[in-house]
Amino acid sequence: MTELEQVLKSIADLKTDIDSLKTDVDSLKTDVDTKIDGLKTDVDAKIDAFVKQNDTFNDKFDNYQKATQSLVNLSFGLIASATVITIAQGIFYRR
Repeated sequence: MTELEQVLKSIADLKTDIDSLKTDVDSLKTDVDTKIDGLKTDVDAKIDAFVKQNDTFNDKFDNYQKATQSLVNLSFGLIASATVITIAQGIFYRR
């Protein structure tokens, strides 16, 4: 085998190796793309679940806040009524 034939064989071997590496890189790229798509889907699903949970919490908190405000209003109303009744009794029973 001449030196030129050896160089040509080495070049052919390098081309085969490069083609093999290209195939491996393409396969890895496909795997990475598939995994990224899967992770994106998982993250989107978790974000959607978190948003729903947050909305539910906000609704519950809003209801709690309204109920607390109603209770405070009722309490002040009762205190004011009791005060008015006590003052009225003091005025009317004095005579």
